[in-house]
Amino acid sequence: WKNEISGYTKDVPYGVSYDANGWYTMVDDDSSATTPEVRTDAAGYDAITSVMSSSAFADGPNPILLSDLLEKDYFVQSEWIKYVGLFMNREKTVDDYSKNVRERWVCHSTAANQNVVKKKILWASYYNVTYVAWNADPDSATLMGWEVRKCDHTSNRHRHCKLITAAGGIPAMADVSKLPEAKKKNDGFTYQGMTSEEMIPFLADVDVIILGSTYCDGNTLKGDYSATVSGAECEAGWKDVIRAVTDTTNPGPALNPASYQVYDTFRITDPLGGTDFNNGVHMEPDVILEDYIKTMYPMVNTDHEFVWLRNIMTEGVGSLHKCADDPTKVGCAETGQVLAAKCTDPSAAYVLHMTGGCGGAAGGVYPRWGEDQSL
Repeated sequence: WKNEISGYTKDVPYGVSYDANGWYTMVDDDSSATTPEVRTDAAGYDAITSVMSSSAFADGPNPILLSDLLEKDYFVQSEWIKYVGLFMNREKTVDDYSKNVRERWVCHSTAANQNVVKKKILWASYYNVTYVAWNADPDSATLMGWEVRKCDHTSNRHRHCKLITAAGGIPAMADVSKLPEAKKKNDGFTYQGMTSEEMIPFLADVDVIILGSTYCDGNTLKGDYSATVSGAECEAGWKDVIRAVTDTTNPGPALNPASYQVYDTFRITDPLGGTDFNNGVHMEPDVILEDYIKTMYPMVNTDHEFVWLRNIMTEGVGSLHKCADDPTKVGCAETGQVLAAKCTDPSAAYVLHMTGGCGGAAGGVYPRWGEDQSL
């Protein structure tokens, strides 16, 4: 990225920006990874020079700065793999892969958007406890209760709205008129701390609900970080959260007790209870698009199986189920030893989750990328 010998900085498709606290972040300026100029700070230092001189990296190796989470589009997030590929001398391989992902994204989206009757999806979060403000800005606090972020193209959370639209759905977050105005934060688009009663009218016509996280620990369930929490307790607690917003007289499509359509992102879980969603979707945005489509229009691609989304009312919920204890539980977590063995196996490869060609049949409109679907 920076040519140290000749003393100049090359034009690359990434810039650096600074927030109010002085943190350095790099963003894809034009959302297409072409050639905008590298930004510099007030003293004339570029992104890498600045971040290397910050205290966070003072004692560590030279960093590779990634800010894919700041992007406003899941597919654009995936283009950061091209940047990483530069450091691995894999530019051609990664570029071919990215083009194939783009083709699949467009094809699946086109098929899903042919549905005349559009379904409504809500991406939301629920917090069992309040997390206090971590700086002078009161908006940095996270309030107990439900959180909904209105679609706003200035926010990186807008990627959820764009993904729903690409999947042929209507983002429920586009119209927040039924949410209490008193719960709107200063940023103008985050509604937080809402009770179950305040959410019920908003959920009445929602077809699918996707929870950003169903993480569990002693604090989130019992208000005590040292408390022991079992997988069963975690599952019961989250199901109670959903039942609390289920209107028994008019539950709406997503909350019909006979066919709940409520999902989380923990179908693949790591040993500490984290979700692979935050890592995997950046490699395979076309596959999370297929997951979303399947929640609304399962006949669009009949051979697709859910990769990250998990129906929490019928398949399991939470982040504490261990495969060693219950190997049949959907989303159970492997032990660290099992994952470490895979990482140190020289024959192991990252296996992609793509399920064949667009349109359902294996091979479909175009072939899979790579015979072994691995990088």
